[in-house]
Amino acid sequence: MWMRRAIIALLAVILCGCAGYGIYHYVRENEYSDKITAAEKAVEKKDWQNAKKNYEAAQSVKMTPVTRTSIEQLNHAIKAADATKDKNYVLAKSQYEVALDVDDGNDKINKSIENELDDVKAKDKSETKAREASEKKASEASAASEQALQASYAYADSIEAAAKSAKESSERAESKRNASNKKQQQSNNSNHSDSKKSSQVTR
Repeated sequence: MWMRRAIIALLAVILCGCAGYGIYHYVRENEYSDKITAAEKAVEKKDWQNAKKNYEAAQSVKMTPVTRTSIEQLNHAIKAADATKDKNYVLAKSQYEVALDVDDGNDKINKSIENELDDVKAKDKSETKAREASEKKASEASAASEQALQASYAYADSIEAAAKSAKESSERAESKRNASNKKQQQSNNSNHSDSKKSSQVTR
């Protein structure tokens, strides 16, 4: 009789323990599932920070390949998002590509990252075109400025040459006039001397 009661009590304890463990396991599984669901919703919104936070919370409940891989991918996605904000599209593309190369990557994360990568590539292409157009415009403006400067130098040289030529012409004309006047003066003086001699002879 005593043995029977002891066995019943032991079975009751075992059953209670099993029930308690089952309840604990059920609660933990639900907690894990809730965190994974929250993380996946954040991934759909491309909220990498919040997604990582929820995957880490799920991993604290139960470590699985999904949580480990997802956190690794999200670390790269966060760096890529920061680079995108800084308009460093080369780094952003690199980090998103590294995230996609993680072995056994999370399909949901891969899909969201691929969309972001396409967007980053488009932004990079647009910025590259704008930069090239700006550089071309600056180059053309510089060339035009150089041409204008050279033209101004040429104009100044032509003005200086014209002024020099005019001065030289004026000096030559002045020299000719002076020579002509001198010659005329000498002729007048000679004529005056001859006239004076002729007058003396007549007397």
